[in-house]
Amino acid sequence: MELIAILRLLWRRRILVGIGLLAAAGVGLMTAGGSLPVPGTAKDAPPPARTASVRVLVDTNRSQLVAPAPPEADTVAARAVLLAGVLAGDEARAAVARGAGVKIEQLAVIGPAATVPTLSTKLAERTATVVEAAPEPFAVTANADGELPIVSIDARAPDAARAKLLASAAAEELAALTSPDDPSVRLGFVAQPLSRPVLAPVETHPGSAMIALAACIATFVLWCGCLVLASGLTPGPRRARARTA
Repeated sequence: MELIAILRLLWRRRILVGIGLLAAAGVGLMTAGGSLPVPGTAKDAPPPARTASVRVLVDTNRSQLVAPAPPEADTVAARAVLLAGVLAGDEARAAVARGAGVKIEQLAVIGPAATVPTLSTKLAERTATVVEAAPEPFAVTANADGELPIVSIDARAPDAARAKLLASAAAEELAALTSPDDPSVRLGFVAQPLSRPVLAPVETHPGSAMIALAACIATFVLWCGCLVLASGLTPGPRRARARTA
């Protein structure tokens, strides 16, 4: 019976209940967005690093993709592995740093010998590889599996814009390695990006959503409890006056 009485009381004060619901939703959103401190996390923690990925196709000057019986098709994939390894060299690393506008000592470039093949993995899984690979604020991984003529480049930076810029700089350097300034050097193959750099999604922690939901529910329950207590105190004197009358 008490529960029914409480529900009736809240229904009579449904406007105030609605205001409390809006306030509770606001508390939940602020908690989820980081405006309110969340237990177990640093209030001034830096934003997570972002990763951009791009794939670069390695081909010969006379494309092996359109030839009916390409004579060099078996070697293109091996050349992709070679290019990925050259990108991790000191000269290529310096060129990537210049292209991205970062200090060379802040950039780590990791070739296929230090990483695992990533062509068959998801973008979010490749993100964990590049983020954990090096302590530098900027990092690039270049991978090729030896079966496809594709080099996968993952670039990590403190923000999305610089992550894209770093991935583009690495892809441009990869293309420059196959098109040297000296025309007498004929490498016999080219490298071109298949698309623009794509940002990996930011990983979310399910615990944060649960904390935000708990904060929303707790705020709403507390608001309704205050309404019930306030309503229970005010009718008393009125009933007393009615009895004396």
